[in-house]
Amino acid sequence: MKSNTFQTLLNFLVTLLFFIGCQKGEFVNLTSTISLENYDLRAMEGEYLTFDISLTDELSEDLPLNIEIIRDIEKGRYINFDDFHDYYEYSTDSGKNWKRVRTHRVIIPERSKNIKIRLSTIDDHKLEIDEEFTMKISPKTGSIFKISGVIPPKKLIVYDNEEIKYSNISGLYYKLNYKNEYYLAGLNRSMKMNKILKEYIDNGLDDKLEDDIKTLVDIGGFPINSLDLVYSYDSDWSGYVYNHAITNENKKDDWEMGLNLIHAYEKYDHNSGNTVKTDYNAKGSFGYVMIHEFGHIMTLNLKKEINTSVKNTEECKNSLLLQEG
Repeated sequence: MKSNTFQTLLNFLVTLLFFIGCQKGEFVNLTSTISLENYDLRAMEGEYLTFDISLTDELSEDLPLNIEIIRDIEKGRYINFDDFHDYYEYSTDSGKNWKRVRTHRVIIPERSKNIKIRLSTIDDHKLEIDEEFTMKISPKTGSIFKISGVIPPKKLIVYDNEEIKYSNISGLYYKLNYKNEYYLAGLNRSMKMNKILKEYIDNGLDDKLEDDIKTLVDIGGFPINSLDLVYSYDSDWSGYVYNHAITNENKKDDWEMGLNLIHAYEKYDHNSGNTVKTDYNAKGSFGYVMIHEFGHIMTLNLKKEINTSVKNTEECKNSLLLQEG
C-alpha cells in the first residue's frame, strides 16, 4: 500500500517537473515597436475608414489599444456621433475575416504583427457638409509592455453623398414646404464653416429666427419662400431680398431672403474693441436687418406695388423710380 502511494507521489512530481520545464520554454515577449502603415483618410458616408497597424515583433499577450475620436466643434466640420457605428472591427488575416468589438475592446491579438482596423460610417440620407475628425491611436502599455514608436494623430474625412440641387448659393439654402416649414434644400460645401452653421444643418433653423421671419410674413402678407444663410466676416452684405418672379414666367411674387448670421450671434464690445459671441439677436440689431430687408419686399412686390407693364420712365407719372424697381 505504501509503495503504491509512493509511486503515485513520484508520478505527480515527475509530471509537475515536466510541466514546469515546458513553461520555461514558452514564448514570452512584451517588447515591440508600433506604427501605422496603410490607411484610408477619406471615405463616402456608408463606407469604411480602414487603417493598418503593425508591430515589429509579435507579443505573447494581447495589446489593448486606446482609440480616441477628437472633434473640433468650433470649426464646425466635426462629425456627429450618430454618423458612425459605436464599434470597431479588426482582422488579422488581411481582411478575410473580421471580428467586431466594442470601442474599449480593440486589441492587437497575441502572436500578431499586422492587423487591420476599420470604422463603419452611416449613410443617413441627409444633406450635410463633408465631415471630419481626428483619430488618435495609442497602445495601453501599463506596467507590462515596453512599446516604442508613436502613431501620429490622423485627420479623416467622411464625404456626404447627397446630390445638391441648388448650387448658385452663398451658404445654407432653405425652402418653404407645403407644411409652411423650412427645410435644408441646398448648401455651399466650400463655404467657411463654424459651430452655428453646423447646428443649423443638423437641427434646422433656430426657432427664434423662424418665429421672427414668420412674424414679418404674417404682418406683411408676403411669404419668404427661400432663405440663403451665411456666417461670414468677409461678406459685403448683412442681408438681401430677391424676387424670383423677375425670371419666372408666371410673374408671381417668389421672395428669397439672404441673411448674414454673424449679426445675430455676435456683437461689438466697445470696451475691448472685439466682437463677442451672444445668444440669438441678444441686442436686437439683427431684427433691424430683417425689418430693413422686409421693407424692400413691401415696396418692391409685384402684387401691390410694381406695374410690370411699364416700359419707360415717361409712363411713371406718379411713381418714384428707383434703381431697384
